[in-house]
Order: sequence, then C-alpha cells, then structure tokens
Amino acid sequence: MLPVTDRSRYLDGIGFCQMYRYLKYHAGPQGLGLSPAVPAKAPTIGLAYHDALARCIKHLYAVHAEREQPTQWHGFLIENTSKFRALIWQALVLHNRCPSAPDWVVLDAEAQALVKAMAWGWLRTVAFQVLRDYELVKIEGEELLALGCTCAGASMANNTRRETGKSVHQADCQATILQSRPDLLLRNRKTKHLEIHDHKTESTIGDRDKYIRSYQDDVQFTLGASAVEARMGERVTHYVVQAVVKGQDKARYVKETKKFEGPSMIQSDLLYGSSTSAVGHPILAPVGKWYEKLPTWKPEVVERYGWEGKSGLQPMEWWVLEQLPQSVLNEMYLWVGPYEVPRWMAAEALRDIEAFEREWQGKLWDLWQTVGEAMDGPAPVEDAWMEITKLFPRAWQNCQSRFGAPCEFYGICHGQVLLVDAPRIYKPREPHHEYERQGFAEAAKAQA
Repeated sequence: MLPVTDRSRYLDGIGFCQMYRYLKYHAGPQGLGLSPAVPAKAPTIGLAYHDALARCIKHLYAVHAEREQPTQWHGFLIENTSKFRALIWQALVLHNRCPSAPDWVVLDAEAQALVKAMAWGWLRTVAFQVLRDYELVKIEGEELLALGCTCAGASMANNTRRETGKSVHQADCQATILQSRPDLLLRNRKTKHLEIHDHKTESTIGDRDKYIRSYQDDVQFTLGASAVEARMGERVTHYVVQAVVKGQDKARYVKETKKFEGPSMIQSDLLYGSSTSAVGHPILAPVGKWYEKLPTWKPEVVERYGWEGKSGLQPMEWWVLEQLPQSVLNEMYLWVGPYEVPRWMAAEALRDIEAFEREWQGKLWDLWQTVGEAMDGPAPVEDAWMEITKLFPRAWQNCQSRFGAPCEFYGICHGQVLLVDAPRIYKPREPHHEYERQGFAEAAKAQA
C-alpha cells in the first residue's frame, strides 16, 4: 500500500498539533494510530447522524419521492414514518456500541433522541429541496487521488483496481494517496453541473453570517472536488454545507442553589419544550428557561400535551414533525452556499499536501530507524518517547480546545497516563477510508 493521507490528518498536522497527528494516525504496532477505547459522545452523535441521513437519502431516491407542495411532502413523511424510523434506528444501533466494552452504551437516552430528532428535522426541512433540485450521483463514495506519482501514473483514479483497492503503481513509486469521501455528490437538475454537499453538526455557531462566510474557499471541498474530477473527467463546480445546530451540552441550572451544577443536558429545541397554555389548554412549545423545559422524547411527558400512541408517531416524531414551528427548524438547519470551488486553490493545496506528506514520511522513517523495536506496542515505551517528542512537537496551547473538549491524548502529553498503561485506555484506530482499511488488512494477513 502506498502512503496515505486525507484532509483531516493534513490539517491536524499543519494547523492543530503534530503530536496529535502522530498519536492519532501513526502510533501503535501497525502504524494505524490510537483511538479512545470508549468512544466520546459528541463524535458518536455526528457519525450516527451522518449514517442515518445516508440511509434515508438512499431510500428517498430509490422510491423517487418528489412532492410539489410542502403539505404533500409532510404527508409523504407521515405515510413513510415506519420506514424512516427503521433506517434511523439501524444507524443508531451500528454506532451506539463499544467493541472494547460490549456492555457499554456510548449514547444515553437523551443523545439517542437527539440523533433521531436531527434526522427527522432534516427530513422535514431540507430533504424536499435536495430531491427537488438535485439528482443523486453518489453517497459517501470513496475518492482517491495520487499525489507526486513517479511511475507515470496519471492519477489514482486511473491507476487503481477500485473493486479491490489494490494499486497498480510500481513498488518504488513515491506517490501519496489522498483519500476523501464526500457525503453527497449531486448533479444540479437545472445547471446539470456536479456539486459536493456535506453534512455538519454544530453545537453553536455564534455569528451566523461569520459562520456562513467561513466556508468560502474551503480546502476540504477543493480536495474532494479534485479527486472526483480526476475520476469522472468532469468538473465539480460548487459545494454546499448542510449544517444543523444541535445545541450545547451543559450542566443544568439548579434553581435552589442558583448555580449550573445539575446533570448535563443538551440544550436543543429538538429535545425540550416548555409547558404553556397560550391557546387555552396546555401545550409544549420551544420557549422558556432551560431548567423549566421538559423532555419531548418521553411518552409520560408528551401524552399530557396531546400526543397519542395510537397516532402511529413516536413522541420524538410527533414533536419534530407536528409540533415544532417551521421557523424554529429553519433557524437550526442552515443551507450554506452554493460556493464555487476555488480553482486557484486546487493546484496550490495539492502541492502543499504532497510536500508536507513527504516530510512526514521522512520523519516516520527517521523515527523507525532510531527506536525501531521500541515502537512495537500500542504506545511508545519510555526510551522512544524522547525521540518522538523531538520529531513531533506539541502545540500546548491547543490541549484544552479539541472541539470544545480537552484533546483525547491530553493524559499522555501531560504525564497523567503512563505509556505502559495506554493499552487500557486506547485501541488501534479503525481507518475511516476503505483504501487504507484494505491496505492494512492485507499487510496484516501477509505478516501472519
């Protein structure tokens, strides 16, 4: 297998922390990198949501479901509730597990309800626009692009047996394989041009206009477009971000102590409503103070406000599809773009990545030559750690700021986790991309 990279490890190494990239993508006996043995809640919510949307989108296009009026679209969702419910549940079951601790449930009832609510909110608010305006080309398709090929291969797309993932580049080729996997590759029905769409989950976005502007000239979509174009021989002209603001996970306010010291809650209108009698009888509404709000996914709560089990809708479905005002959902679901793919950035970014990855490959080779056998474990032993820190300096200012939480390797870098104890806390990373996964599997088989 040729050396591989992707957008995440490139940006982690160049912009976040070199030590983080090493531990995440290269440490361990197989060079796979390390992941927490017990997955964190926030990224698991994101993975389950992405998977749920992928399953629902495949079904939507499979049945050619298109409606001209929003009322008809709502009727279609109600008629097909059981099918979408099953697809969303399949995604939750897949991701709400911990192989290293089979009895461990990653997502509690509140987080599971959030995944369901986000998926239903997308189906109600965004799905109709996607189906109406776009043809589906590919969902989460793996895209590969060879950078710096020295054996006359034009691109990974033209020099790979895609059905097996085996490269036909020569053994001494110096190429690095750039992996990407756009959430959606769509064709605009009006312009007939290709577009890449990506799903994002955000806890909060602050300044809405600033958030929207932040995706202009975005390197992620530039790299994805370059790989798609190499494979298809057709330009990707635009990209869109379909974002959802899922709410912040905060400690509850305790009225008696006037402090935020209660159990955590995800502050989202998708999950909680307040009791009000503005229309003459008790209803739930997305208003009021958070410490007064009630969980809308619990039957014993919503049955007091008009939900009936015989309706065929589960409490969360009833809340998102029937009760939440569309104006509230419109504030939570953002359609960012379309932005033009920045042509000027493509060549520059690919050249940067090629040079940066060759530098990294050199560092990894130097490390292996220096400490070699001392690296043969889930984490480096003490006599290898000094060499690792020389090659991969730490960005200390980022230790507490990895997506709003401390870096998952904080304990290692700050001496709170002894390296000999790391195997209890971390496991080998599971590759996100199929080419890398197959390559490591074949290498392990060959060594067996």
